Amino acid sequence: MKSLFVLATMQLKDKLNLSFLKNKKQLLFKSIFAIVKFVITIALCFLILSLCANMSLFSLFPIVPTSVIAIVFAIMLLLSTIFTTIDLTKKLYYSYDNRILLTLPASPAIVFGSKLLVLYFYEILKNLTFMIPMFIAYGLVSGFGILYYPWMLFCFVFISMIPVLIGSLLSLPMMWLFMVFRKHKILKIATFVLIVAGISFGIFEAVIHIPSNIDIIRQWGTLFWDIQDFLGAFTNKFSYIYQTVVMMVGRTRNLIHVQFDSNTFFYFGRLILALIIMLVATLLINKPLFYKMASKPFEYKKDEFLVRNKNEIRIPVESIIKKDERLTLRSASTMFNSLFIVIGLPFAILLLNKLFAAMNTRLLGDNLSMFFIILIALLISLSSNSLVASIYSREGKVAYLIKAMPTKHSPFLFSKLFFNILIGSIAFFALGVVLYYTSSIDSSNAMSLTFTLYFVYLAHMLWSAEFDIMNPQNEKYLSDNDYINNPNENKSTFLAFLMAFVFSAFALFLFIEDVAASWNKLLWISIILLIYKAYTYLTKVKYFYRERCE
Repeated sequence: MKSLFVLATMQLKDKLNLSFLKNKKQLLFKSIFAIVKFVITIALCFLILSLCANMSLFSLFPIVPTSVIAIVFAIMLLLSTIFTTIDLTKKLYYSYDNRILLTLPASPAIVFGSKLLVLYFYEILKNLTFMIPMFIAYGLVSGFGILYYPWMLFCFVFISMIPVLIGSLLSLPMMWLFMVFRKHKILKIATFVLIVAGISFGIFEAVIHIPSNIDIIRQWGTLFWDIQDFLGAFTNKFSYIYQTVVMMVGRTRNLIHVQFDSNTFFYFGRLILALIIMLVATLLINKPLFYKMASKPFEYKKDEFLVRNKNEIRIPVESIIKKDERLTLRSASTMFNSLFIVIGLPFAILLLNKLFAAMNTRLLGDNLSMFFIILIALLISLSSNSLVASIYSREGKVAYLIKAMPTKHSPFLFSKLFFNILIGSIAFFALGVVLYYTSSIDSSNAMSLTFTLYFVYLAHMLWSAEFDIMNPQNEKYLSDNDYINNPNENKSTFLAFLMAFVFSAFALFLFIEDVAASWNKLLWISIILLIYKAYTYLTKVKYFYRERCE
C-alpha cells in the first residue's frame, strides 16, 4: 500500500508545479486566489439559483426543485466520464512515463492503481471548480442546515470515483478504437467529419425550428407545465441519478427540509455497492491486461512503413507554416479548439438572432440584443486564443532553437500564428454571413461589426502570444502531460473575459448615445487596438530575442 501512494505522489509531483510551497508569498497568493475563485463560483451559482427560485421558474413555490440540480449533476457527470475515459486511456496505455514506471520494483497492479489514484485526485479537483460550489450555493439558497455541508463533501469523496471507475472499464475498448484509428487514417478522418457534420446539422435543425413569435409572458402557463413534465420524466427515467442527488441534499416534505431518513442510507449503501462492483470488475478485467497493453506501444510495436517524401527547399516562413500545419492536424486539443470557434461562433450568433427576431423589442431591447451578440461573439472567439498563450512553449526544448535560427525572429514567430489567423478568418467570415442575412442591422453595419470583432480577436491573439514570449513555460511541456496549469493560458482566458465584457459594455454605451455613429467608432477603436498590440508584439520579440538587423 505504501508503494502505491509513493508512485501516485511521484506522478503528481511530475505533473504539478509545487514550487510555490517553498515560497511563503507565492503560497499566500495561490491560497488567496484559489479561495477567491471558489467564493466567486459559489456567488455566481447562488445568484443564478436565487433568480430561478424568486421567479418560480421550476416550481409553484419560490424554490429550486432537486430535479433541476439532478439534471445539472447528470450532465456534468456525463461530460466528466467522457473526458476521464479519454484521459485514462492515454495515461494507462500511451503515456511515456510507462517506460519508467513499468521498470520500477513495483508490480503492474501497483502501477495500475497509482494511475487510477492520480486520475481520482484530478477528478476531485474538477469537482471543486464547479460541482461542489454549485451544491454549496444550492444549500444556501434552499436554507439547508449546517449538517448538509459536511455530508455533501463526504458524499463527493465517493461520487468522484464514479467517472474514474467507469473510465477504467471503458479504457480497453477505447484503446482498441485508438488502435483502429491509428492504423486506418481514412476511417479516423471519416468518423471525425461525420461527427462534426452531425453536430452541425443538429444545431442547425434546432435553430431553424425556433418559433417565429415568442411571447414568454402569454405562453408561460403552457411552458411551465411542459417544464414540469420534463422534470418528472427525467426523475422517472434516471431515477438512480436523481436518488443519488437526493442522498446528498435530502428531501423537502411540506416545505420542511429533511436531511437524513431511511432512504438516505439506503441510497448511500447502494452507491458504495456499485463502486465496489465497478472496482472489482476493473481489477478482474483491466489489471491482468494492463502490463501487456501498456508495454505494447513501446515494446511490441511493429515498425511502421514510412513514406519518404522528397526533401524540398522552402523559405523559412513557408517551412514553419508547413510544420505547424502538420502539428496542428495531429493535435486533438488544437483541432477541437478550432472547431469550437468555426462552428460555435456562427451558430451561437444565429441562435441569438433567431431568438431576438422572435421577440417584440423596443429601442433599448435592440441595443441590449446587440450588446449580447457582441458579448457572446467575443467570449467564444477570444477564449479560443488561450492555446495561443502556449504556442511557443508547447514545443518544449525545441522552442529554444528559435534563437539560433539564421533569420529574423519576427517573421518566424509570427508565422506560427498563421493557422490561428486562418481559422479565425474562416469563423468570422461565417459570422459575417450570419449577421448579413439574419441580423436586424443593415448590411454595411453588419460588415463593420464583423471586422470590428475580428480585429479585437487578432489583438487578443497577439496579446496572448506576448504572454508566452515574455514568460516561457517550456519546462512544463518536456514530458507527456495533459494536466499542465499554464499561467499564461490562465492570463489569456481572464483577459478574454475582461475584454469581452468591457468592449461590450462600451459598445452598449455608444449605442444608447448614438447608434448611427457607434459602428465607425467601434471599428476605429478595434483598428487602433490591433495596431498597438502588433507594435508591442514586434517590440517585445525584438528585445526578448535581441533580433539582429540585417
